Amino acid sequence: MKTVALPDGSMAMLDARTAIAIHYDGAERCIALLRGDLWVRVAHGDRRPFRVSALGGVTQDVGTAFGVSLRNDQATVGVTEDVVGVQAAADSGPVTLHASQWLRYGPGGSVMRLGNAPAADIAPWRSGELLLQKASVRDAIHAIGWYRSGPVLPVGDSAADRRISAGPAGSMSIDWAASSCCVRLHKNSRGSVGRRAPAIVKPYGCTTNATHSHLSV
Repeated sequence: MKTVALPDGSMAMLDARTAIAIHYDGAERCIALLRGDLWVRVAHGDRRPFRVSALGGVTQDVGTAFGVSLRNDQATVGVTEDVVGVQAAADSGPVTLHASQWLRYGPGGSVMRLGNAPAADIAPWRSGELLLQKASVRDAIHAIGWYRSGPVLPVGDSAADRRISAGPAGSMSIDWAASSCCVRLHKNSRGSVGRRAPAIVKPYGCTTNATHSHLSV
């Protein structure tokens, strides 16, 4: 994670593997999110609009704090304070998001509202947390791999599309995830995968120097 002080006094926080381009002129303040996850707290008192562009869409600040994520050809916008306007494509109308609301849009500009979420669940990587809520095993492995230089591999009888959540509150430490070497999905006592959603609960001991992320059902 990296914190960047912007020319107008605003603050931007960048997650791992995040790339941005900053453009300020007399008419606007603009950040282009090229890859990864960005959270900004916009400084007040500047009349120029503040915009974050991603995947052909634009999120415009109304004096607030918000996060934008660009992963797998999907852009996600979540608001931690106040209000933003999101225009998912040049030919679409703006969508208003208030604090604790978020949405997702794709390359075509189609918008899906994701409802409300606690502010701590928006850009949770700011606090060193990785949030997994009913994610597929495939997506969980991809999320953990975002923070690792080495591979993250499923082992055992893990179905890639099974849904999981991480931890009692749906989150886990990024530091712990980054040190994990594999994800294991266990069968129940009857020899089949249970219906209850599995969860990453604690480090799983192994004979190597690394630890395992432990998925149980």
